[in-house]
Amino acid sequence: MEIRYNLWSEMSEPEVIALPSGMVCIYSSPRPTEDRPNEDGVMLVTTRDGRTVLAVADGAGGHRESQRTASLALRALGRELERADGEGDRLRDAILDGIEAGNRVLLRRGSGAPTTIAVAQIASDGLFDNLQLDEIVDTVRIRPPRQAMSTLVEACRQRMRAPQGGLAGNPDDLTVVLYRGVRSTLS
Repeated sequence: MEIRYNLWSEMSEPEVIALPSGMVCIYSSPRPTEDRPNEDGVMLVTTRDGRTVLAVADGAGGHRESQRTASLALRALGRELERADGEGDRLRDAILDGIEAGNRVLLRRGSGAPTTIAVAQIASDGLFDNLQLDEIVDTVRIRPPRQAMSTLVEACRQRMRAPQGGLAGNPDDLTVVLYRGVRSTLS
């Protein structure tokens, strides 16, 4: 099993990573309207049988340990996935166990700093708060992954800075993971 973490990044451009099952394009940076660190984290997992798990954790802003909570939650999820590696029928259970383990770790810390976690083929924090679903789908379905990610990032950052035409703009850290299966190109 291979686990890759990307925590608290300030990426200037999307990163494309080839995986056995396809490719993933990630982007993560702090909110553009404030001078504070990124509280999001990304985890990419490739199991021994070639399956891929993608996760984004969002440490809730304004809490004392919000940066740390995303990391703790992702690492708890990673430990459960490692325990289940090679047991293909246990992947779903391992994901759920990992989320619950992360919750227990955070509760034991007692800091009150929450985090949310998304495990999916497209996972994000900040994306759906700033763009409508049809904008996202139209961008992702017709462009190569790196170009789609760059277009989404720019649109989100513009909307965060200045909402347009009655559309909501919610300044937040922005982390997006876009996955495409084996048939996709890496451009």
